[in-house]
Amino acid sequence: MQPIDHFGANNNTWKQQYMVNPEYYKPGGPIYIVTPGEGELSEMYVNETHFVGLASETGGLLVAIEHRFFGSSNPLPDLSGASLEYLTLENTLADFAQFIRVAKASPSTLFNFTVTANSTFVFVGGSYGGALAAWMRALYPDLVAAAWASSAPVFTYIDFYQLDQALGRHLTARGCGESFAQGVKELDVILLANNQSGLDTVRNMFGVTGDTAQDLAAGITSAITSTVNLPVFRNSDALAQAVCSFFTKSRPL
Repeated sequence: MQPIDHFGANNNTWKQQYMVNPEYYKPGGPIYIVTPGEGELSEMYVNETHFVGLASETGGLLVAIEHRFFGSSNPLPDLSGASLEYLTLENTLADFAQFIRVAKASPSTLFNFTVTANSTFVFVGGSYGGALAAWMRALYPDLVAAAWASSAPVFTYIDFYQLDQALGRHLTARGCGESFAQGVKELDVILLANNQSGLDTVRNMFGVTGDTAQDLAAGITSAITSTVNLPVFRNSDALAQAVCSFFTKSRPL
């Protein structure tokens, strides 16, 4: 249970979702906290990430906590402007801090197995989740002993082309850089032409929804971006499995 506002403006409470992987935990071992950030919580975060191996090596407990206002962790029943006033970094970080305080002081409140009180906590994450990890270490050093922040955005850019460059290098190393680039060029032609037949083809090919070219472009970009971010978390290379396997097949638009 978390307050809607940790700073007194609204003391009503809501349920924040979390998942636990206790498979490798040994009494006294560290507790690793990971969050999907701006995404829905899923079992992937406690079963298929690099941090599972880290927990295995250190006898650690892996806990994934959902970010407020994402997935099922809804402080308020709608996304109106009035509700989203409580979607702040300060409240988000305070959610995680409160979870850690309870886990340190009274672990049986959160876990249905024995967890050592006053455990050492390490906050881990990638991209926005990595930034959250770094901020937790900086703002709550009494609660977070260390942070593992992968590709955490320290500076904000309007046009963050460096991410595209990194993706291009990775796809080229996996053998599908040229075919991916050609696919993007062909896709641009269809989206810019706003041809309904072509848009229907794209919609079916990529499995995205949307009535307009802008909607389809947003859906495809979101899917590719999510896949690009997965190697930060998964133990396997999702780019090679998903992106390259798709773009190396012969399926002209």
